[in-house]
Amino acid sequence: MNPLATKAMLVRLSVHSWYGKKIDRKAAAAAAASLQIDGSTDEYYKHLVPKQAFRELSDIIVRLRAYHHWATFPWFDNGLRVLPGKIFFEYRGRIDTYKNEFSEAVGRFVADYETYKTFAANNRASIYDPKDYPDVEDLRAMFRIEMNVMPIPENDFRVDLDPQTLDELKRQLVSDQQDVLQRNLTELLTNLQTRILALKAMCIKDPPKIYDATVARVIDCAEMAQNLNLTNDGRLTAVASTALSHLNVDPNILRADPEARKRVVSACNDILELYL
Repeated sequence: MNPLATKAMLVRLSVHSWYGKKIDRKAAAAAAASLQIDGSTDEYYKHLVPKQAFRELSDIIVRLRAYHHWATFPWFDNGLRVLPGKIFFEYRGRIDTYKNEFSEAVGRFVADYETYKTFAANNRASIYDPKDYPDVEDLRAMFRIEMNVMPIPENDFRVDLDPQTLDELKRQLVSDQQDVLQRNLTELLTNLQTRILALKAMCIKDPPKIYDATVARVIDCAEMAQNLNLTNDGRLTAVASTALSHLNVDPNILRADPEARKRVVSACNDILELYL
């Protein structure tokens, strides 16, 4: 039994969208003729709807992907990511929330779609082509978020190969998985170090400039480290737990209390010296 397979799973998150852009070769040729240049290697992308029409959808996608990357870590280079089993239900709930937000935003976009087309026809007549625009039902189907979950492969090859080759493949798979876990561990420790250093630097400035986001990033990073510590690495456990215990301070207190800032700086130094 692959021990990693009992603690985590693989997840692929895919976002599909219509981006409202189209290459217009006639416009490119017209621009090249106007500038008296060779336009054979140039392309002209036209926006079929106003860029701000995608603002709400883009914001949801950015937040969705940020959460997905916060809650998981890469599994090789194939788009799959490792999701710890202990946060699966939380993860699925958050993804469902984003999917609902996205679906509602798509509904609003589709409701305004004909208005965007009319605006383009009236104000961009020279490059307007109705064939560039998909039908409403086809358009709606272009927007979707898909989450696919699958188990982490066991170190078990059931192919007709000689025993020596099978052993080599198994050893290579184990080594590759250990490399994935080690990269994840290194990245988590590095991220914690970066955020703790930023918090320390903020607290020692004179006069201090205390930002809520700087404190929040330390706590978010420590919580993420606890969730993604699938090997129960002692150093990562110590850094994360100490950060959550001693650095989770209300920014308003840090702004008002010099002694509180000194305690945070001291705690940062202890963590950096002992563990990082």
